[in-house]
Amino acid sequence: MLGIMPSMPIFLGWCAALGALGGGVPPLGAWGVGMLVTAGAIWSTALAFPRNFWAVGSAALLLGALGGAAVVYRGAFPERPEGKIEGEGLVTAERPWGGRRAVLVTLPQGTFLAFSSPVTGLREGDRVAVTGTLEAFRRSPGGSFDAERYWRARGAKGELRGASWTLLPPERWSLAAVRSSLRKKILLTLPPLTRGYLLAALVGVSDPDRAAVHRRAGTVHLLSVSGFHVGLVGLFGALIFRGRGRWVLSSVLIWVYVALAGAPPSAVRSAVMAQGALLGWTLGRRGGITNALAVAGGGMLLWNPWYFWDVGWRLSVLATLALALLAESRLPHRVAGILASPGAWIATAGECAAVFGPVPLAGLAINLVALPAFGVLFPVGILAGLPSLLELPGGWVGADFAEDCFVLWEGLSDALVRLFPGSVTDAWIPTGIGALALGTLGGRVLGLPPGRTLFLGAATMAFWGMIKLI
Repeated sequence: MLGIMPSMPIFLGWCAALGALGGGVPPLGAWGVGMLVTAGAIWSTALAFPRNFWAVGSAALLLGALGGAAVVYRGAFPERPEGKIEGEGLVTAERPWGGRRAVLVTLPQGTFLAFSSPVTGLREGDRVAVTGTLEAFRRSPGGSFDAERYWRARGAKGELRGASWTLLPPERWSLAAVRSSLRKKILLTLPPLTRGYLLAALVGVSDPDRAAVHRRAGTVHLLSVSGFHVGLVGLFGALIFRGRGRWVLSSVLIWVYVALAGAPPSAVRSAVMAQGALLGWTLGRRGGITNALAVAGGGMLLWNPWYFWDVGWRLSVLATLALALLAESRLPHRVAGILASPGAWIATAGECAAVFGPVPLAGLAINLVALPAFGVLFPVGILAGLPSLLELPGGWVGADFAEDCFVLWEGLSDALVRLFPGSVTDAWIPTGIGALALGTLGGRVLGLPPGRTLFLGAATMAFWGMIKLI
């Protein structure tokens, strides 16, 4: 593993440490779990022991130990500021939260969560003066949802309670205001299906009706900005830009898109990987996809360990890992391409079942056509809806065309759901199958003998089950 994907043992160790910490293991014990996983990944995948093996392996263990200590410490002992706070800032996000609105406001002291009444009318991009008492995040009554993990993954340091708001004159320009304006424009000018899909693709806002349709089909990942969407933007940039500055302009386009979509953790991870790939092409070097995933994921955990507990980030990492291992498995390209969608489904089905409930078996079949279909539908929807968004004469023609395309897709999706009934309800079975599949694929990529490949798959399955159990 050190020779092909040297960053992966370190990344796996950090994930294992945070998984153990989240399961209630004390910080020192969680750090030890991470170290054991890093050492085990290095030793169990070594085909030979050349002279430099111990030096390189020791360096990897040292990096894993230092970084693991950092992520575990920050995850176990987060900063919890308290007391009276006031200042002027910007509403950077808002969303429904039960009968209230959850608001993220960025002040000079940091980003904080607050709840407001819908009557208050706060919107993303508003400039406000706020006064409140900063306290720890409230625990949600019952269930497994952890509000602190959810909001810290989005940059919040604490919760403002009893907040009073005063709207201030707007700034000339802010990204939040642009997002809010685009969101309003989409809501007011486009027909229902096109509106829902463009809200998801452009500003990262999920439409409940579209989410329900895709949840039934096992394709709800299409509504979450992640590697698929970032890849489409990168491909678009590569097609329209030419010359020496091609990769620079493509990079700018990707990061502008991620920021416009609200910078969800899954999209940031994808953008970091895309940026590494673009830099490699610029320098004439191409690194392995799996190693790039480990570098991007590890860098994000160092920046904010709470990303680990964001379900979108975990699903994005698992799906990308499956696709990366298939791409590097030396399978024929056609076979790897056919297995890509089912492979991503198998890798993520257990996590989806644990978090969201039953996972439809139809997703195995539908995802074979969903990714290529939406590789066309999203660009067509955006281009066809653009005249209407710009309020050009006759813009409704393009918007209606996009609407018809999305209607056809949802009809096909519903037909396939009826054709492949049933769902996975027990998270343990798909979790074990996914872990076994990833471990076995990893063994193939590393060139391990069949016996060691099966052992690696079984060990991955056992370890994954242990983390889930604690």
